[in-house]
Amino acid sequence: MTTVDPTSQPATSGTLFAFGLAMLATSQFGGVVSDRFSKRLVIIWANVLLIASSLFIGTALQSDGLEYWMLVAASAMQGVAFSFMGPARAAFSAELVEKRHLPNAIALSQLSLNATKDIGPAVAGFGSGPCSPSPA
Repeated sequence: MTTVDPTSQPATSGTLFAFGLAMLATSQFGGVVSDRFSKRLVIIWANVLLIASSLFIGTALQSDGLEYWMLVAASAMQGVAFSFMGPARAAFSAELVEKRHLPNAIALSQLSLNATKDIGPAVAGFGSGPCSPSPA
């Protein structure tokens, strides 16, 4: 059992605030880092940070030690990762395709990113539903 009810208003507001504040504080550096360093490496390290935050929360959840500050910290980590990954992904698309195909490439890149946000949780819900304990 978790120690935090993620559906409660204060919990949701705090994690969203941490995500937004982290993005606000670091987004100005995302484009600069993407311009000065390898875009591929920036994307890889952003994904490593996302994986680390997920493993952090998953480990805490499995050990029944999940606390509110952990959710806020993971949310902030994800905000930092997305602030670097966004500009790197957009700029990386521009390097991979010809200029005449660039609008379609950016549109497909955004479509794939947003589709995973919509389809992923739905698939996870259907997949975890049969494995979840029934309500009392």
